[in-house]
Amino acid sequence: MEGALTKDPYDVKVRSKVVNPENGTTKTAMSNGDVIIGDSSFFHAGKWNGYVQIKNRRSLYKGNVIDNVRYGPALLKKKLKDGRSFKLKAKFVEGVAQGEASALFGNLTRVTGRIEDGDFNGPVRKIRMKKKQRKDSEGNTKNYLVPGKVLFEGNVKDGCAIGECKVPQMNREGHYLKGYLNGYGKVQYKSGAVYEGEFKENKRDGQGKLTLNDGTVIEGKFTKNRRVRNSYTITKPDEADEGDDNVEAARDSMCI
Repeated sequence: MEGALTKDPYDVKVRSKVVNPENGTTKTAMSNGDVIIGDSSFFHAGKWNGYVQIKNRRSLYKGNVIDNVRYGPALLKKKLKDGRSFKLKAKFVEGVAQGEASALFGNLTRVTGRIEDGDFNGPVRKIRMKKKQRKDSEGNTKNYLVPGKVLFEGNVKDGCAIGECKVPQMNREGHYLKGYLNGYGKVQYKSGAVYEGEFKENKRDGQGKLTLNDGTVIEGKFTKNRRVRNSYTITKPDEADEGDDNVEAARDSMCI
């Protein structure tokens, strides 16, 4: 997720107000583009206090506010600039999500962990959810989600992997910094080759062992994904091809 994605400016004023006496609700258009809807009893002297819905072009907030500022447990639905969308269940403090939270993305991945200053920081688990169906007591078909494959387990800082992490979705594990493998790690590439050793920004860099899919083992020193001349050994099984370390690189960063 984007850094501080749950932060919103709250030094705002009411631009217009519409009261619906039939259902006892009030709708206010705010100076920051938000529209706030709630029970009329929660609105007084230009301030909302109580349960409301806050809508704007990219998000919908359902929860409590104090003096127009989001406070307490709430549900936030939001569309990000990159096109992704998510539903966040979290506690808000002074307009920002804090503490234990769960985010369900539009691609059915669920991230659970701790949010600080509007982004995931600390231990996080990312899971691919599966759709299931069942019938209720009246025979109606209902959709629900169950946990599927674990995609990521480890620590994040500002939403990106840091420290020791396992990333099954990318067949990687090891020490991360700013979302990239830095230090000791292990990667299985799409070709079937496996590298275990030192990395720098996802590239094989330092001492390591590369096992190709035909069983050939190249062990020694690497730099920028290539082996260093006169610093490695090659062990080949019977009838193996000539050893070649030109396997694909682990390019993508690991950020939530």
